[in-house]
Amino acid sequence: MNDIFFDKNFNRKILKKWVSSQTSMLTENNGVTYIEKIENQVNDSGQSSIVPYGSDELEIYENILTPLKVEHVHVVASKRKQGESKFVLEYIDGLTCSDAPQAIHLYKAALKIGDLYRTSRNNISCVNETTFQKYYLSKEKTLNHLYEISKAFDISGLVSFTSDSYEKYSKYPIFLNHYDMHFKNMIYSKGDIRIIDWATAQFSPFYSDLYVLLRQAEQVDADISVIIDNYKNSAGLAELTEEEMLVGRIFWCIPAIHWLLELQGTDNVPFYEWAEDEYTSLLTAFRRYKEISA
Repeated sequence: MNDIFFDKNFNRKILKKWVSSQTSMLTENNGVTYIEKIENQVNDSGQSSIVPYGSDELEIYENILTPLKVEHVHVVASKRKQGESKFVLEYIDGLTCSDAPQAIHLYKAALKIGDLYRTSRNNISCVNETTFQKYYLSKEKTLNHLYEISKAFDISGLVSFTSDSYEKYSKYPIFLNHYDMHFKNMIYSKGDIRIIDWATAQFSPFYSDLYVLLRQAEQVDADISVIIDNYKNSAGLAELTEEEMLVGRIFWCIPAIHWLLELQGTDNVPFYEWAEDEYTSLLTAFRRYKEISA
């Protein structure tokens, strides 16, 4: 089935190309459209490519989203060869929210990630342990991220904070975060939000996806309280404290900064400048956390 599909003749339009991946739109002669993704785990020199947190998006679709019964776009065909995965996804006909962002997109996305919290929490035992560990944002991984970040930025207090947080949040349920819930990864289709691009997905006990929605609220004059309430109601949470949301923000910023620093010098994109912005956000959240915890 896969070989037959990939043997077809398509009109291919490259949508974006990064150092380790390429996304294209494929159109058959009859007008049927798909999205093709190619991920290179090995670069042209035979060395490991820089991919988000060492992830494999096809693996996430096959071994995480599917067993968790999380809503996601359908994988039409896929194949692997050494160092590369190629897969084709259904095409979602709709508006990429980054093209014309609106508050309603965030409100509906909050419902989606609330459902993601509830569904992934309830079905987490369906994920293979090896796969889970690979995509779990553990204390050890976070401390390694901080060690690398410390080469560029002052992280005073964050190491002990991380250790304390993992001890405290060990009592919280672990669930799947998309980790890149920006407008560019939302399709508004038929009055609903469809989430795409799961390459950065990770398990953790932190409300990091909610933070990503909240940070975009000002851009579209969205009511933050509606976003939070939609998330809580969809997730089935009785309450959500400021501290919990700050911790979610902090544990989003740490892997994001680490990833951006890794990408310095690739793709002619100002990754270091972006890392500086996220570092500022991290410090702001950390200071506020200390204020309310004093």
